[in-house]
Amino acid sequence: MLAITQTLCLLALLLSATSIDAIESSPITGAPKFTQPMEAKKNLFDAPDISIVPGITPPPTTILSLEYSDNDDGTVTHAITGLTWKRCAEGQSWDGNSKSCTGNAFTFTFEQTKPLMSNFAGKSDWRLPTIAELKTIVEREKLNPTIHSAAFPNTSSHLFWSSSVPASELIGAWVVDFFYGGNFAGNKDTKSSQVRLVRSGRLLDASGQFTHTSTFIDNGNGTITHKATGLTWQRCAVGQVWNDKTCLGQSVTYTHEQALKLSSSLAEQTDWRLPTANELASIVEYSTFNPAINTAVFPGMDKGSLFWSSSFNSKGKWAVDFTVGDDDLVENKDSTFLIRFVRGKQSYDPMRYENAVYDDTNKLANIQDVQLQSQHFQVQLELQTNGLLTLKTAKPNSWQQHNQPAQYDEATETLTIPRVVINGKYFKALLKNIGNYTFQLAQFEELK
Repeated sequence: MLAITQTLCLLALLLSATSIDAIESSPITGAPKFTQPMEAKKNLFDAPDISIVPGITPPPTTILSLEYSDNDDGTVTHAITGLTWKRCAEGQSWDGNSKSCTGNAFTFTFEQTKPLMSNFAGKSDWRLPTIAELKTIVEREKLNPTIHSAAFPNTSSHLFWSSSVPASELIGAWVVDFFYGGNFAGNKDTKSSQVRLVRSGRLLDASGQFTHTSTFIDNGNGTITHKATGLTWQRCAVGQVWNDKTCLGQSVTYTHEQALKLSSSLAEQTDWRLPTANELASIVEYSTFNPAINTAVFPGMDKGSLFWSSSFNSKGKWAVDFTVGDDDLVENKDSTFLIRFVRGKQSYDPMRYENAVYDDTNKLANIQDVQLQSQHFQVQLELQTNGLLTLKTAKPNSWQQHNQPAQYDEATETLTIPRVVINGKYFKALLKNIGNYTFQLAQFEELK
């Protein structure tokens, strides 16, 4: 226990004060290295202009839309989730000259997707997306295909596998149909679907939950804020009443036209609205069914409940079925479903997907997962006026929180951070303990 405590103390200074003036290019590798002590009030988190650091150049990034950035390597990064996607389906090839995907995508059974690996754009951690992740790139207002065609060129209107298995199914796995944008369970043994790989992202918790209670903030007024998206939700469906513990009464159904005209002033807020389909899907709990929602967060939920979204296309209006978590494109204008109001704008929370993030406002470095041998810790470091970082909190994790945890090696006394976000830029850092619980930056590179 003492060794662990001492090691955690070492983590308190994991990114010691640094000065860009102290970095120069190695004549052998071109990698930055330290040549002199750091100035007291300058540090790695000062977000230097990377273009002036020898050996490091900014990544070539093109903004395709408000949601997608082109990384100029056959991948795009989604601003809402922070996930990086391959622009081409498996089987297709990326043509950097024409900025397009060539060839035909392969189809796979679910079992055939398991050994799929890809070393692409200098990364080898590509994986099959979860159903929650795959649904975030569905463009609900479009058809054939329902996807951002500039971000994902030459995408066929086909089924795409996710890595998720419905809680109500024994032989199925979730697929998304990119002809119309809905999702359903495809037979794992016989269904052939295409594959689009993704990288980065947080793991599910030990219970396999998508919307764990810890990811919500109870506002104490019948509303709850989802840290993963920044959205604030009413805990009760329209027609029900919050009594400080649960939702009482009977929820009421409406047509889509009626739903769009409804308003609410709950919690003295008047900007409540009907959620988009993707926003509504963000609170689906795919690890359970009937209802497919976290009932600790949204109690009093009727079984087999369909909820309207504000999304629609030329074929119909989108609703989400909280029986199992699938989507319905409803063509009958007289159909009536339930309503749950939301407010705010969906945003990207780096702490949902990134393991290490520096919060410049509060001068805090947050590392969700530091692995020490077989143990994992959540560490928060506070930047002091002398430029050093001190340990604010260190909490043991009962399970691995991230697919790329920071690693502390006791033998070499080095801390490796595969990916740290500093004012919107991404870096890999290797820190060496030089004594007195102080780390020196031995290797530092911007991730492209």
